[in-house]
Amino acid sequence: MTRPLLVVSLGVSLGVTLGGAACASSSPADRNIGAVPRMQVAGNLRLNLLQREDVVKTRLAVKPADAWSALREAWADFGLPASVQDPQVFLLQIDGLEARRQFNKWPLRELLDCGRSSGYDNADTYVISMTVIAQLVPAGTNESDLALVFSSNGSNPLAMQSTVQCSSLGVFEERFANRVKAALAGR
Repeated sequence: MTRPLLVVSLGVSLGVTLGGAACASSSPADRNIGAVPRMQVAGNLRLNLLQREDVVKTRLAVKPADAWSALREAWADFGLPASVQDPQVFLLQIDGLEARRQFNKWPLRELLDCGRSSGYDNADTYVISMTVIAQLVPAGTNESDLALVFSSNGSNPLAMQSTVQCSSLGVFEERFANRVKAALAGR
């Protein structure tokens, strides 16, 4: 079964899928549970995260270029390093960010559902590996969509073969979007 992950725009949209056909931009390691494919961004390519199933979008009443500094400010306030920072497509990304019990100042159980075992939330006991992607996508004359992906999986530190896919509870995305909006309001 294939599912759309990203759309690349060059005036014409092309669907990029994983599953039946290999994607030239991903490595075998990217196909692990919870992994987000990496794609090199160059020139006028525009990655459109809005095609992903796990994307949360927030409409902003400014153009992407006008929201770029607010996005970077929110990213820094959340303590996120950027493994990819591309101002041409207004994209920030970090892969493989690890946390245990809490992320930033929030307990992971408030942000993620990784299941339960032995009566405890796995988000409290597992090592969580996260990918965060934020992109500003044009959405009209003077608007943009903040597209945000917060993807993660957890591993039991006592049995590293035991990996579970975690689901976002939407709290991180809401807090991040609110921080971007606050930065825009302060301008």
